[in-house]
Order: sequence, then C-alpha cells, then structure tokens
Amino acid sequence: ALFSQLVDNVQDTECQASKVSIIGEDKFHNGAGRLQVEDDGKGLTRDQLQRMMSYGYSDKENKVGNVGRYGIGFKAGAMRLGKDVA
Repeated sequence: ALFSQLVDNVQDTECQASKVSIIGEDKFHNGAGRLQVEDDGKGLTRDQLQRMMSYGYSDKENKVGNVGRYGIGFKAGAMRLGKDVA
C-alpha cells in the first residue's frame, strides 16, 4: 500500500513529475533487501514533508487532477509497512 501511495502521489499535478522508477535490491548494507521509489518531480520542502506525515493533513481536497484528498493513504501505508516488517 505504501509504494502504491508513493506512485499515486507522483501523479499529482503539482509534483510536476514525468517519470517514476522503482528499484529493488536483494542485498543492502546490513544484508536486508531494499526497495527505492524515485521520481523526477520538484520535491518537497521539510515543512511540506512534516505536514504530509501528519494524520488528516491534506491540501488536495479542492485540487483537480490529484489522487487522494483525505490525508490518510500515505500514512496508513507507512504504518502498515512498519507492522509487516516488525
């Protein structure tokens, strides 16, 4: 769910991304696997990232061309990933 949220958010018009790549590695620094999601969009400021990680925060409700609007998807996906890994 988290990775689909990352890809969905790249499609938002204000992201200004034209491509997204997903890179998987079987082995990383400590022997664990890694999955990296990267896009060529304009990125987020620290303040935008902190707000994005706050439950219920969304600035998408009245924007046309954006996926999501309630401010729950990315956070719920991240929490689920943490539960699955722990």
